[in-house]
Amino acid sequence: MDDDEIRYDTPVLPSAGSSATAGFNEHYTSCYNLILEAERNALKAYATTCTESSRQNIMAARVTGGFLIHLYSKRRILGDGPARSIVSQVTSGSIPAQEVIYSVGRELRDRLIFSETVNKDPAPSSNHPSRPSFDTLQEMLAQTIQGSGTDYRTARNKTLARDGYRCMLTGAFDVNSCSRNRELAILRKRMKAPAAEVQSCHILNKITLQGVGEPDGSETASSRAHAAGVMAILKQFRLGHLVDKLIEKGGIHRLCNLLSLIQPLHHAFDHLNLWFDETDEENVYEVHAVQDILSLFARVNRRPHFMVNEELKNCLTPVLLALHAVCARVAHMSGAAEYFDELERDKEDTLVVTEESLPLLNNLLSPFAVQISVH
Repeated sequence: MDDDEIRYDTPVLPSAGSSATAGFNEHYTSCYNLILEAERNALKAYATTCTESSRQNIMAARVTGGFLIHLYSKRRILGDGPARSIVSQVTSGSIPAQEVIYSVGRELRDRLIFSETVNKDPAPSSNHPSRPSFDTLQEMLAQTIQGSGTDYRTARNKTLARDGYRCMLTGAFDVNSCSRNRELAILRKRMKAPAAEVQSCHILNKITLQGVGEPDGSETASSRAHAAGVMAILKQFRLGHLVDKLIEKGGIHRLCNLLSLIQPLHHAFDHLNLWFDETDEENVYEVHAVQDILSLFARVNRRPHFMVNEELKNCLTPVLLALHAVCARVAHMSGAAEYFDELERDKEDTLVVTEESLPLLNNLLSPFAVQISVH
């Protein structure tokens, strides 16, 4: 299926017993069959009524089924907790399974997927007039290591140093670092590599940490409500330690939560159009992208090796990347990515709130609402 075309008249979830659900035991298969039935029922309702409610239910069923499939496939990294949590909720029996499936799907979409697709803080330029110049890489690395701050700029410098002042995928050298370091500039020319602004890209979005730990003054009631919802899901998944460890070890700007990417790839990663899957080789990942974004660049390392230093040993990077990859895959298979893009376009085109625009307003506010769990 074309990534740009999400169908609401035919099933999307693979059948039980397919390669996507290989390894499911009887309990998992029973749960997945309930999800397939919920998708079919929502499709029938949409074919009859074409209402927004039935469209939302189709998407929600696909989100629930997609998360079950992909969380299960990542269980070696994420553990069994996430997939088991979905099975437990759907098969609890306290509420009709179909109602739970739609509720769980909407919550996962509006919390986890939204947290990844929402615009992240723009990366500040590193071209600062007070920055010193260096003749050798050793001098620049020494100053970088001495930096003790926990702000974005300090973390970005350390991330660039870790990754050799280059984009992890295109190999482009950071243009501002080259302008400050003669040895680095000579190395770039010798390698005939491109130069561009290389940015530090967060894996786990700042919005997830809003209101958690020490406040920084940027929190709002809505952002705190959203963060609380994300934390509730992570705890259900037995992944609450992710945020706890990030806060404990320096917050969102910890090196294990940062990648070095040029701006177009940073944007693609932020919007779930680019993700990393683990391979059988330690610290080596396979890069995936929608619409063949990577073909736009002359040279791309599709199996980057993540540099491991003391900061990254036993770190959270594999878990963070696995969770991001699950959100990306589910967003595109379910239509959630298209849905959030559609909301953004409609928001820009709507200048006045009218009765007709109330559904749009409701959908825009949904990720920030305080939700009462039905399961």
